[in-house]
Formats: sequence, structure tokens, C-alpha cells
Amino acid sequence: MQDVDELISRAKANGHDVWVAGAQSPEDVDEFERGFGAKLPPSYREFLLKYGEISIADSVAAGMEWLTTQTEVFREDYDLPDYLRVVQPDHDAPYCFDIRRPDPNGEMPIICFELHSRHEGKIASNFGQWLRDWFLKGWAEDN
Repeated sequence: MQDVDELISRAKANGHDVWVAGAQSPEDVDEFERGFGAKLPPSYREFLLKYGEISIADSVAAGMEWLTTQTEVFREDYDLPDYLRVVQPDHDAPYCFDIRRPDPNGEMPIICFELHSRHEGKIASNFGQWLRDWFLKGWAEDN
């Protein structure tokens, strides 16, 4: 995830407040996976083991606790389908893993779930692509 390191550095250079939780232990990630409902996508596992969670301003790329908590909140408040796991909360359209559709490598698509219309739109093929292209890239570009 060297490109992620570069994007984080550029976001910081642009004056954005970037917080990185820090690496999670392999044992903690394995325990989290048991409650996830599916095998963790490789790019998300790598993210957890290297970064844990990333927050820029009020945007969060969810770590283990945040993903669990936000998924529960969206299920209770918005009837989020059981097959979705929230990676970035938004009160109109959160970004979520769709655990029904892993590819042959175990990666899961990230979808935008519109809460009011219930429309699902695929945003990225995997977490790593979403993290780079949707979450970090805008913060890293010159403003």
C-alpha cells in the first residue's frame, strides 16, 4: 500500500488533519474476521494490519470497531441489509462492503447504498481501490 502512504503524505502536505490509528495485530484481525460474516477481503486485511483506521477531517475509512459499530447503527436506524458492512458512514448513502459477491481473489466490491431509495451502486471493485480513488485521492489533490 505504498501508494496509500504517498496519498496520506500529500493530504497532510495540503494542510489536512490526517489521523491513522496504527497497525492492528494479526490476532485481533483474525478475531474480528470471525464476527465479520465472511472471510476478510485481502485489501481490507492489509489495511487493518498496516493502518487500522484512517480519518481525515470528518471522513473515516473504518477500522474494525468503527465498521462494527456503524454497521449496527445503520441496521437499526435505516434497516441496512444484512449483507452490507459500512466502511464509510454517510447519513444519505454510506459506502459498504457487499459480502455476497467476493471475486475469485476474495475481494468484495464497495457499493454506495442510498438509504432512502435503497439503490445500490458499485463504486469500486475492492477496498484498496476505494481507499485510493474515492477516500484519499480528493484530499491528496492540490486545493
